[in-house]
Amino acid sequence: LSKRVCRPEEQAALTALPEAAQPLAFTALFAAKESIYKAVNPLTGIYLGFQDATVIFGPDGDWSGNGGTFSWMLHKESGPGFPPGTSGQGAWRGEGEWVVAGVWIAASASRIAVMSRCLRS
Repeated sequence: LSKRVCRPEEQAALTALPEAAQPLAFTALFAAKESIYKAVNPLTGIYLGFQDATVIFGPDGDWSGNGGTFSWMLHKESGPGFPPGTSGQGAWRGEGEWVVAGVWIAASASRIAVMSRCLRS
């Protein structure tokens, strides 16, 4: 599953972690990619696969489950306001068997126009 979800650089970052941290890190990466899709797709209608974005965890990551931050970048045209290279920030947290992740997207003129069309629909 990790080969399907992870880009090569993400796979390398995961395997560089202590073995005990890798399952949580993979789950956090999966959740982060899902949060990117769920933030962008409703605005653009464009499907994003796992390979269409890169997630890089910040140095504050606490692999005991307390969470941390990540940055992300899109690799494909994902609709108005989301060209390849679009990037942003996010955060994740583990709680028991659960991992939650979310991203925030900076406002821009083209994104505001897309969001306003979505809100009118």
